Amino acid sequence: MERLFELLFKYRPLVFAKGRFAFTAGETAMVVAVLVVLLAVVAALGYRRVRGRVTPRDRGLLLGLRLAALALLALALLRPTLIVSTAVPERNVVALLLDDSRSMTIAEDGRTARAEVVRRLFGDPEAGLVLVSDGADNADSSLTPSLLALAAQGIPVFTV
Repeated sequence: MERLFELLFKYRPLVFAKGRFAFTAGETAMVVAVLVVLLAVVAALGYRRVRGRVTPRDRGLLLGLRLAALALLALALLRPTLIVSTAVPERNVVALLLDDSRSMTIAEDGRTARAEVVRRLFGDPEAGLVLVSDGADNADSSLTPSLLALAAQGIPVFTV
């Protein structure tokens, strides 16, 4: 049964249990869906007036089939969507960028260099890029192109 469910809906039932159901239709589709519902009301009223050799049971069956078709059309126009949030292992990484310039070799307390203190303070990062520096700029080139490339990829940069 689970294989059939996966065949029809692409995902296992467990994914649906963890997901959130939403409609992603735009305003135009919402208006059309309301019009479909109004059309269903008109169809229901139309079957009340049908006379002839049609029995009330047949009228009810025809009305039910037509209303079911219109309900499916309205549902399809609303574009139902399953929103599932999952962790993607490759994307949950923070790069830790440590300043290794000459200024980081200075010992603040006379014993331990700044770079050594920074290495002891930071463990395994989670997501983003952390820049640890003393702020002294002695580079020949600008960091702007590198930072713009990171921003274009949606990678946040945190400075310490």
